[in-house]
Amino acid sequence: MIHAEQQTLDLEQDDRVETIVVGLRYTGNRSTVAPRRPRDAGGWPGRGTFQAGPVTEVNDEGRIVEREDGPIQIGVIPDWIDGDTVEGGTLPGLEQLSDFEVIYDPAELCAAILEENYLPPSVFGGPQTAPDYAVREAVFDALDLPDKLGTAPGGEKAIREALAERAGMDVELEEPPDVSRETEYTNEYTRSDLYNACDALGVDVEWSDARKTEMAKDLATYPPGDVRDALNGEYDDGSDE
Repeated sequence: MIHAEQQTLDLEQDDRVETIVVGLRYTGNRSTVAPRRPRDAGGWPGRGTFQAGPVTEVNDEGRIVEREDGPIQIGVIPDWIDGDTVEGGTLPGLEQLSDFEVIYDPAELCAAILEENYLPPSVFGGPQTAPDYAVREAVFDALDLPDKLGTAPGGEKAIREALAERAGMDVELEEPPDVSRETEYTNEYTRSDLYNACDALGVDVEWSDARKTEMAKDLATYPPGDVRDALNGEYDDGSDE
């Protein structure tokens, strides 16, 4: 998730705040920490808990001595504020937190978004969701992403490819699920229809706990023709040949 607070964005429109997009990760020894100190000291907009990384060293008494750094969260934070009219923390406050690391490198931030395997709608929009254009502009500028990158058909794949290129990641990206087909299967077919189609295609589901939306999501990863045949009871996997 990419964090931002509307009040900060509104103050920036009034030229009373200048923002910057940064990543923040916890580098201490506790398994989790609340965001209170980053919020107070640095104007961090997120309210989610920070996670630590895996344990790498334990002392003779079984106490944790060292962990890997935790995952990166991304936020639009105040870099400068008009101290006469605005109160709150800014970027230097984050930098002074000894058990947190501020990340500026666009490549690392792009990699962090890809590792989450989730494109925040506030930045990238969605099939039925417009982005928050102030947040989008800030993030796109910080990551140097093409302005016209969007969520038209095939848009999610294009976004992931752009992030991977910016991150310098030489990886084969998974094809994103076809959301329009998910919606079609969910709305146009019964739970039984979807279950029978999953069964025909070899999807591992149990009737007792098979969720309709999850089955539709699974079916959207299969070729449309095969799914159509399975939904119509006509799918042949060739096993009898």
